[in-house]
Amino acid sequence: MKFRDKWTLILTLIVVTGLLLAMMPISAQNGDNEWEWENPLPQGNWLLGTWVGDSSDVFAVGGEGTILYFNGSGWSAMSSGTTHTLWAVWGSGASNVFAVGENGTILNYDGTGWSVMNSGTTYTLWAVWGPGPGNVFAVGENGTILNSDGTGWSAMSSGATMRTVVGICRGGRI
Repeated sequence: MKFRDKWTLILTLIVVTGLLLAMMPISAQNGDNEWEWENPLPQGNWLLGTWVGDSSDVFAVGGEGTILYFNGSGWSAMSSGTTHTLWAVWGSGASNVFAVGENGTILNYDGTGWSVMNSGTTYTLWAVWGPGPGNVFAVGENGTILNSDGTGWSAMSSGATMRTVVGICRGGRI
């Protein structure tokens, strides 16, 4: 594709997007013909990770310790007890959810509230996942791999201390 053709395509996409937005139903606007937020309500921070337990248990995490929860009909903010950015969230069920992030932050939700867990590291944790509630993994900077048996976290050797682990694959081939 030629340079001129790329710019024509980009401008066409911008125009089409603008037209589609202009044709949105009036129900998406308030009575003053201005746009308004519906879900989730704006809270000023980036959302960086989500976990969906089912249609009535959805968690989203992000900047400044943001945690939002969707109960099937609406979003609400949850108190995380931290101002560290949270990068990922995963749960084995609605009453056993983990969030991980900056400075080794690990939080656990027990169905009623979030509590801080001791990770034993100050490295940023980028991902969390487990095959079940008693076997959860968190990974991050400097090859950090942590494992929880459901009561606490312990470090595992990755052999990659100068690398960052940013994801967890639950098996199979990549």
